[in-house]
Formats: sequence, C-alpha cells, structure tokens
Amino acid sequence: MFKKLLFLITLSISHVSLSADFFWIGSTGDWSDTLHWSATSGGVSVGNFLPTSADNVIFDNNSGLTGVGSIVTMDSAVVVNNFDYSAVPGAFTFASVLASIEIQGSFASNGLANYTWLGDFNFNSTTVGN
Repeated sequence: MFKKLLFLITLSISHVSLSADFFWIGSTGDWSDTLHWSATSGGVSVGNFLPTSADNVIFDNNSGLTGVGSIVTMDSAVVVNNFDYSAVPGAFTFASVLASIEIQGSFASNGLANYTWLGDFNFNSTTVGN
C-alpha cells in the first residue's frame, strides 16, 4: 500500500510545471537567440533556454528597445503563458515570419508597439478576468 501511495505522489509531482519569468535584453534581435533572454530585468543571458508555454515573457525599460528601429523578430514558435510589454517606455517593433503567436494567460501592452507582420495573436486563457 505504501509503495502505491509513494508512486502516485511521485507521479503527480513529476507533472507539476513551474513557470519562469523571461526578460528580453539587448535591444534588437531574434526571439530564438538565447542571448536575448534573462531571468532578471536588465540581467545577463539565461544560457541555452527560451521561453516555453509555461513561462512569462516580459519586455520592460531594461530591454534596450529605444524606438521603432528596435526590432524583436519572432523567428520561431512563440507559445507563452503571459506576455507583457506594458513597461517599455516607448515605441518599438515586433516582426514575425509566423502565422500566429499563442498566449496561454494574460497579455499587457504599452499601446506603442508596431507590428510588421499579418499574423494572429491567439489567446487561449482558461481564466476569465474583469
């Protein structure tokens, strides 16, 4: 009995997914370039990791995005939990070769970003907000 219980507990723990915050750093670049992702605002690269569907993506005043000439190119599949660029102080550009970008949770914008692509933002949140 104890072995079965221990097995079930272990199995349930192995399916727990922890989300992480990924901060964009270094101004212009490709989404797939791991050098543009940090675990902290204005920090250093996290290494060989890209945001996943469980992670939160954050662009802020330490992202190095200084105008419409600062371009974030979404060149690989983009499926994230939360997507937030509300703290970027000015305009910048999102470019993409993707047909769509999928956001599982919330989306927050500064209202100033330019989009140079005709793809879709697909919102797949299961939470209803106010």
